[in-house]
Amino acid sequence: MNKNDQYGLLDSKGKRITLMIYHYIGLFSEGLALVQKHNDGNYGFINTSGKVVHPFIYEDAYFFIDGVTAVKFEGTYKLINTEGKVIVDSKSDNLFKPSVNGREYHFDHSKVYNSKGELMSE
Repeated sequence: MNKNDQYGLLDSKGKRITLMIYHYIGLFSEGLALVQKHNDGNYGFINTSGKVVHPFIYEDAYFFIDGVTAVKFEGTYKLINTEGKVIVDSKSDNLFKPSVNGREYHFDHSKVYNSKGELMSE
């Protein structure tokens, strides 16, 4: 649902799950959706009940694939799992967009990680 460019979630029966407080709500992936409260604000993740499970601390973020996603936190990109644990700290401020045929994470034209956070090449 949408009101004044703010979005909220309804369940399949039309019952409100969240208030209309989000500027952006992404699709659910692995039980989590990427959300942003303000147009210029940080991103976080909510679960299907609307509970914030990862706080609004990420400057940039993507949806989860194979239990992993890329987030930008404190100026550098990291790969986190669905629990929010950092599994790869790239120490890079560059992330090249994930590939179309399955996700690969490319940092600074050098290290490449697959969708599980495993190093593929340096």
